[in-house]
Amino acid sequence: MKHVVSLLLVFIFLSGCASSNLQSRTYIKPGEDLTQMKRYTWAEKDSLSFLGVLFGSDHQALAARLKLQTTKALSSQGYQYVDADENPQFRLSIVAGAMVQIAQTESKFGSGTIHLDSGIAGASNKEYFQGGLSLAFMDLSGQNVLWQGTATQRIKHRDMGRQDDKILNKLLGVIMATLPSSAS
Repeated sequence: MKHVVSLLLVFIFLSGCASSNLQSRTYIKPGEDLTQMKRYTWAEKDSLSFLGVLFGSDHQALAARLKLQTTKALSSQGYQYVDADENPQFRLSIVAGAMVQIAQTESKFGSGTIHLDSGIAGASNKEYFQGGLSLAFMDLSGQNVLWQGTATQRIKHRDMGRQDDKILNKLLGVIMATLPSSAS
């Protein structure tokens, strides 16, 4: 549970400070060589957590599709899923979600402009969704993060449907680009 809280905090931090449309961050534990790791299993608890809201999502079906897509993406980079009793080298956890963000802009008008009353301020708020995905490789005890890849993107309000899959697959691709391939 401790690692899920840390993943959520990273996700919230990245969502809150995202200034461009697509951002990613990667953490590698100092001294850790991921290329020597090959076998993983899903974390015992909280292997997949949803944060905030995902529109059009049946969370159980989305979780199954996201796990399948993640397994395929990891496989293409040399990582192999094994059951917990088949000697895995690390555990995998995922956090996915979307949160409402508010961007606030403020304008002040002073003398020399059309508005002669100095100190009149104009402010506007704009709401948008910030979607994100985070994968974490945890040691077998589940206490230490060995590697974590996180990607976030501003997403538009949209209709129901499989839009979540499209966004999550895009974010997964960004994360996979930061992950070193496993040695064969």
